[in-house]
Amino acid sequence: MSSKNQCDHCHEEIIIPERLELEGNTYNFCCQGCKTVFEIIRTQDLDQYYTLREQAELKNFTPVKQSNQKYLYLDDAEFQKKYSLIDENSINFIFYLEGIHCIACLWLIEKLPDFEKGVLSSHLNMAKSTVEIKIEKSKKLSEVAKKLELLGYPPHPLLEDTDLKKLQAKEEQKDLIRIAISFFCAGNIMLMAFAVYAGAEGPIKQYFDWLSLILFIPISLYSAIPFYKNAWSSLKNKSVSIDLPIVIALILGGIFSAYSVALELNHVYFDTLTILVFLLLLSRFLLKKSQQRGLAAAEVSNFFTNITATKIDENNDKKEIIAKFLNIKDKIEIQPGDTVPADSIIIEGESSVNNSLITGEITPEKVSKGSKIFSGTINISNSLIAEVVSDSKNSKLGKILKSVEKGWNKRTKIITFTDKVAQYFVSTVLTISILSFIYFSYFYDIDTAFIRTLTLIIITCPCALGLATPLSLTLILSKLAKKGILVKDETVIEQASKTQNVFFDKTGTLTNGNFKVTNWKELEDDTYYNIIFNLERLSNHPIAKSIQTYIFKNHKEDLTELPLKDYEEVLGQGPRALIEGALYEIKPILASQLSSTHIGLFKENKLITEIVLKDSIKKDALETLDKIRKQNIETYLLSGDNPNIVTEVGKDLLFKEEHIFGGVKPNKKSSTVEKYPDNIMLGDGANDAVALSHADIGIAVHGSVDISLRASKVFLTNNKLENILKLIISSKETMKLIKRNLGFSLAYNLIGCALALLGHISPLLAAILMPLSSFTVLISTLWGTSELRAQLK
Repeated sequence: MSSKNQCDHCHEEIIIPERLELEGNTYNFCCQGCKTVFEIIRTQDLDQYYTLREQAELKNFTPVKQSNQKYLYLDDAEFQKKYSLIDENSINFIFYLEGIHCIACLWLIEKLPDFEKGVLSSHLNMAKSTVEIKIEKSKKLSEVAKKLELLGYPPHPLLEDTDLKKLQAKEEQKDLIRIAISFFCAGNIMLMAFAVYAGAEGPIKQYFDWLSLILFIPISLYSAIPFYKNAWSSLKNKSVSIDLPIVIALILGGIFSAYSVALELNHVYFDTLTILVFLLLLSRFLLKKSQQRGLAAAEVSNFFTNITATKIDENNDKKEIIAKFLNIKDKIEIQPGDTVPADSIIIEGESSVNNSLITGEITPEKVSKGSKIFSGTINISNSLIAEVVSDSKNSKLGKILKSVEKGWNKRTKIITFTDKVAQYFVSTVLTISILSFIYFSYFYDIDTAFIRTLTLIIITCPCALGLATPLSLTLILSKLAKKGILVKDETVIEQASKTQNVFFDKTGTLTNGNFKVTNWKELEDDTYYNIIFNLERLSNHPIAKSIQTYIFKNHKEDLTELPLKDYEEVLGQGPRALIEGALYEIKPILASQLSSTHIGLFKENKLITEIVLKDSIKKDALETLDKIRKQNIETYLLSGDNPNIVTEVGKDLLFKEEHIFGGVKPNKKSSTVEKYPDNIMLGDGANDAVALSHADIGIAVHGSVDISLRASKVFLTNNKLENILKLIISSKETMKLIKRNLGFSLAYNLIGCALALLGHISPLLAAILMPLSSFTVLISTLWGTSELRAQLK
């Protein structure tokens, strides 16, 4: 049991305590989330979790995050049909989990079937922070998601299309069958070839040659199908595939070998061709599996873009569904604080909405019956009933996300470059092959010409050249994800390696967002602690939390619950409500000379209480900024806060005076960032969303609002400022790794080309050596990314 000032679950300092009486003991917690997890663990006899956590020697625990997400849409039949694997008795689903960090997490998650009725199995992939849940058909998936959140691991559904997943599984099965057939045939052909090489002659040799030809047929007509498809597809698109030399070698080598068998000649190369196909299929399958170890970009994008909706049917029954299943003319309910799920027309109610993602303006807009509201905006005040007028793809938000996703789907320049190098290389090799065949036919003989040309084509297949880059990118994305750096797409790695300018928001990014009250001044004879506490208790803003903490610690005896009428929280201002018929508002006191945050309580527009707060700078902020600057990268402070406060923080963190921008509106933030090339923007608020979406790389920090998550390309799950430095350094090292692999691949192929033309290697040796280049690239990439993993610690 921890001290009274420490949480019994996470060991954080307790400010406003939550207490639990259990088995005659009193336990203290810093928040409701920690209390809930502790109670589940103790009542379900899962105390070994704490033992495993201590053995892992983890010290930096964090309070349990309760996101209050909605999960009822997971039970919708249409949703499950599309995104779950359903059989006769069970449902399978995959979640991405926040907060996975050690073996204790693995143990607790996989114990889920023991204490959650209806859960058949729970398997956690720690490398990807994903859990595959199998439940009984009668069990609600939403209940499982809620339980995972209560345990301190907020789940995010990975919306993999089940049809696509089944196709992928079917394709993998075909790959394995092709490998098995090629292994069986190649193995037997090699045994017979060894007998021939050992001196077998006459009828025995002829028997072995004909049997080898028979065994070559299933390899050439089935196992090699992927090579034919790729080569033909590229030719139809008027380009050259890296599989074209393989196809040429298989066809010419097969025909020449069959001709030799029929005429009882000695030029039979079925052993070479079959071992070539087997080793190529095996190496590509292993490379593909290595790539799949990383969290796919499509999976990560689901983490950022899920929006739920409350649909009202013809009987006025309400059902929670995912927004993409909404149709035009559907009726929906939007509660205060909800994200508008689709472009709609209000048919009942009036409220105010935050349009910052769409317009860049943080001032709430009043809306009422007949007003149009847009997907991605946030309802602030009152409940609304609306009719959907646009599907998700054609909504304003859909068009914004579509424009952003075009950037996600762009092939990186380095991949485009390597593709072109591979194509030019193949074209060059084919040209050299034709010339070498002519040369050796003229100056030597047909046999020599064929053997050397076949060897040249086999040894110079640029498979490693084409696979090195995507493999490196995929593996580094996986490494970053383990460290709490979720990257939506591969282009970020290449872009981050070229970073020249980094923009930081202030509150919650460079500062802790934990404001402390430094002065409290009542301007009338009365005190208003109770009114201020009641207004702020419904807000999640850092300033509101700080004021709540101050009042609770110093004036707890003054607190009672007050009825609030017409309550609303004005974005960029503060909460307001009618209390006993009078309008009370909490909002900033704006004055150019102030260098601290000044908040005032206004009664009927008259200032009656003045509160002064100051935010503290993160411990690692100056050190991290210094390391970034040593990378020859310019740093900027870009904030919507009072210019004097921003300037003071900027000076403390050694920003250049001309690089400090305070009092900047959302649309101005965006235009400022766009002026500077190769930029990164780091932020967390709604007023950062537009700038994040327009930056070359937008990074949302832990605790960001939904619209910031959707606008960003990177999300820092653990809110460590040093992670931006890790992203930049690892991106630079990854690009070096890619260039090293490309250099190796080119050098290998050039040396192989020379050895083949000089006759120093045989076709069989070439078939063995060629796939080894792919394995060498795999080892080089795994070694290189393990070095990066060491740097990411």
